[in-house]
Amino acid sequence: MPSSKQACNSLFSLHLQIEEMMNEVKFSKYVDIGAQVTKINLGDFIKLYINHRPVFGLSMKTIRRAFQVLGYDNENGDKVIDRGDLLSLLQCRGEHMMEDELALCLSALLGRHPTGGRSDLDVCDPSGMRLAFRTAEAGLIQFPNKTI
Repeated sequence: MPSSKQACNSLFSLHLQIEEMMNEVKFSKYVDIGAQVTKINLGDFIKLYINHRPVFGLSMKTIRRAFQVLGYDNENGDKVIDRGDLLSLLQCRGEHMMEDELALCLSALLGRHPTGGRSDLDVCDPSGMRLAFRTAEAGLIQFPNKTI
């Protein structure tokens, strides 16, 4: 269920949210049948998805604020976040992402998810990548000599 929920949202729900949904399903019929639910049908999954989906998603204001807080001004005056700093924050602050979760998220964002997206090889070295707010606002992630 967690993977299906995340796929429907096109983003990864927090572990706490997934745990709450699992508990909601697990104990949904406990009073009626005296046992935990271990399987749900498509109808129940759709109800669960509708009740727990993000209503509005992230606004550009929220993303801009994140760049203001986490980033710094580069030589052009743009707010940027270094790749290494971003990866470190995602793995060490708030609800920590495990390395495999982070890799899955990034591959999905970059269109390289094994279940879909592009299959061409990427010869770009993103180690010096900096994500700028104006880049995020335009819906693009820029690598040296390459725009995705």
